[in-house]
Amino acid sequence: MASIEISDGAASIIIDDNAGSLEITQGSGDIAITEVGVAGPPGASIVGPAGIDGTNGTNGLNGIDANVLTVPRTEVNDVNYTLLVTDYLVVYTHLSLARTINIPFALLASGRTFKFKDESGLAGTYNVTLLPEAGHGTLIDGQTSIKLELNYDAVSIHGSGTNWHVEA
Repeated sequence: MASIEISDGAASIIIDDNAGSLEITQGSGDIAITEVGVAGPPGASIVGPAGIDGTNGTNGLNGIDANVLTVPRTEVNDVNYTLLVTDYLVVYTHLSLARTINIPFALLASGRTFKFKDESGLAGTYNVTLLPEAGHGTLIDGQTSIKLELNYDAVSIHGSGTNWHVEA
């Protein structure tokens, strides 16, 4: 097969077997997916599988903004912290005392995931306790709390709708 083109006048898709490429045209810009990557003109929007999308030409990537591949990261500097619905990755950047991350009952939803990391390298001396809100019987893998207790320790938990569970 040499090439296939599908067009409705405003948009088109071209598959070129000989060039090993896929070209998509819609309105103001073209997007090309080739053997070497994804590229588009300035301002083109690229949407791909698994939620990869972005605009052209930032951070050394053609067509995909590298920031799209990041997750929300909350830095906590040596204080107790109450988890927010907007959090995903919570990292301690400094510890001088044992600290607690409070997990509100309202955040418990089936499939909701949070990740916690000691980036300070001091959790072996100053533990970080993950503590679900009291009064609801909510546990983390059958325990009332769990701790980051090794230097550079990390843990991920997800909700089941009734309790939290540590991910492998």
